[in-house]
Amino acid sequence: MNQIFLPVVANSRPSIYWGAYIAANIYGLSVLPPWDMKPVEVFESHTGKKISILHWGRRWLDGGAYYPFDATLMETVRQHGAISLLTWDSEDYQVMSPEDQARVSLGNIINGTHDEYIRQWATSAKNWGHPFFLRFDPEMNGSWELWSERRNGNSPGQYAQAWRHVRDIFTQVGAANVTWVWCPNIESAETIPLEGLYPGDAYVDWT
Repeated sequence: MNQIFLPVVANSRPSIYWGAYIAANIYGLSVLPPWDMKPVEVFESHTGKKISILHWGRRWLDGGAYYPFDATLMETVRQHGAISLLTWDSEDYQVMSPEDQARVSLGNIINGTHDEYIRQWATSAKNWGHPFFLRFDPEMNGSWELWSERRNGNSPGQYAQAWRHVRDIFTQVGAANVTWVWCPNIESAETIPLEGLYPGDAYVDWT
């Protein structure tokens, strides 16, 4: 049998994704990236290293109107040489009172109230065609977010079910360029146990 010997590469170093959420106000600027990339440029000048990932976010709604997938902002990040880590929150930006957020309860996500929007958003993400990370409804084990099972009329077991429902729609439209990030907060005696909040390995790509 022939043997194959692979060369040893001296001083080889592993590669990692290195990124950040970059606030604008710490640099005396008023507009967050990616709407304005100047904070990223300042950040990179301080660190001496370009980011691999830019963390930013969008909610589902603003004053009752859905936010569409924004390919222009995604492309702004891509042209900078980074990948978006997009936090996608199922809430209405303009509705301050939790009592008025029943429209985006986990039950309404599960029962299909938002399916048309989710399908349009996922299809637009697919059509854009480039990879990005989707951090859907994070810190779900706390009680401060609207998608917590302890708020907004939600019930135990609904978070994982809602996650699977949303991801199934992305799978149906073929949005394979989306990497799904499950991101709880730290555990404590007061938080919801993580076991019941995990959608399953088939539905989570990164934690």
